Amino acid sequence: MKTKRGHMRGKVVRLGVIGVGGMGCGHCTFITQVKQARLTAVCDTDPATAEKLGKQFNVPYYFDHRQLIKAGLCDAVTIATPHPSHASIAIDCMNAGLHVISEKPLSERVSMAEKMVKAAKRNRVAFAVMFQRRFEPVIAKALAIVKSGQIGKIYRTCMISPEFRSQAYYDSGTWRATWTGEGGGVMMNQSPHIIDIFVQLCGMPSEVYGRTETRMHRIEVEDLAEALAPGNTSFWPIFSLSPVNLFASRMALELVPWALAIFERLSPDFTTYSFAPTRAALDAAPFAFTDFPALFAATAVFGAGAALRST
Repeated sequence: MKTKRGHMRGKVVRLGVIGVGGMGCGHCTFITQVKQARLTAVCDTDPATAEKLGKQFNVPYYFDHRQLIKAGLCDAVTIATPHPSHASIAIDCMNAGLHVISEKPLSERVSMAEKMVKAAKRNRVAFAVMFQRRFEPVIAKALAIVKSGQIGKIYRTCMISPEFRSQAYYDSGTWRATWTGEGGGVMMNQSPHIIDIFVQLCGMPSEVYGRTETRMHRIEVEDLAEALAPGNTSFWPIFSLSPVNLFASRMALELVPWALAIFERLSPDFTTYSFAPTRAALDAAPFAFTDFPALFAATAVFGAGAALRST
């Protein structure tokens, strides 16, 4: 792709990381493991953090993203700063001809996210949000099955996602769980990945009826959200505590991070298909599954059923 800076230099992308706290530090580590990428600069508004990571990865470090841009050391950047600063940093980088990967969410405001998209188109640069879970083996398999039509017409779906966080987690940063620092709670920070996967499986809703509540933590934003969201082909609840009657459907796909199963009510043993990735596939996934607690998200897709048998 051609940008204001010209063609990409060879096949190796020079990457800078803006915001090198916990998540940004992880980006730095993973960039060093990608043959087609090279970490060339880091930036953080905290001078001590910027210097520490710069010395750790032996790259120049900056305290302001505009300094990093001016240095001309990068073809692209990843942004891992607090949510409210994503948009301004991304737009500055795009205007300078840099490709951008932003941590989720793009912004805490739809209007700012739209400005980011417009800036990317105007400057003809690549722009993406960090939804790496789409590439996990189990999720990729589920997406392929649903999109192929093998599960049949989708008419009912359900998602329950217990995104557990302790009070200590929220207390670990002054920006966490605040309207000014994050722009929201579980819907803005912990759940975008599973909501993205759910939308990929089931399609966008046409309307949403929901509520939020702060029930279990001493925070100012929501830690519980429930919704009914009718769509063109399905009616699905997000974070709903209402039970779903599996036996009213002929076929159902159940997805959890480690495994995928499809159940058919008319089958003698009820299970018609199962899939679990190999250890090698799990190791090659974009993140380590063992980093997550025992509680994990579950998604069910209920369809009319089609020709599908165990492989």
